[in-house]
Amino acid sequence: MENLILAQADTQDIRVSVVGGALFRDNDPKHCGIKVPLEFWKLIVYRAPDGDLTSAAFVLSQTDLLSSVETLDLEPFKLHQVSIGRRETRG
Repeated sequence: MENLILAQADTQDIRVSVVGGALFRDNDPKHCGIKVPLEFWKLIVYRAPDGDLTSAAFVLSQTDLLSSVETLDLEPFKLHQVSIGRRETRG
């Protein structure tokens, strides 16, 4: 969704702000002791053709993606990969 919005903004030559975050719930699954959120929120802010500031909010699910997490090819990112414990100490 974010890539599509940003591509449309680029095509239309408009500035767009996209902000998002996790929606943690009690029933989210855990991986290595850390909750994996099933849903995320996105907020999109831009100026409408009439100049008014406009926004739209969305809740997106990644439930269907979790079954393929183990099949991701992370090899290109190994250079930058850190342990979860080390990430927590870096803030």
